[in-house]
Amino acid sequence: MRNYFVVVSCYKQNSELFEVNYWFDVEGDVQKAMVVYTEATRKAYEKAMAITKGELISVTSGEVSEFEYKRHALTEEGKRELNMQKRGRN
Repeated sequence: MRNYFVVVSCYKQNSELFEVNYWFDVEGDVQKAMVVYTEATRKAYEKAMAITKGELISVTSGEVSEFEYKRHALTEEGKRELNMQKRGRN
């Protein structure tokens, strides 16, 4: 059975607030996957913010339904993300 979740990253840079969503589907233990992906995302943003002088506000994750996941996949942003994943540029 596939499980779906989203990792939401919020940060401030150049006096502007940004929110970035990363959508995932996994098989197996979704709770464990969310913890791993959230921590990896947090570390990546902390390193990037140190270089770019930005401020990381939060990195959170939550389960989403299959319907929400597929609805996102049909958006322009979702299609672009899927194409990048297929090319290995995640």
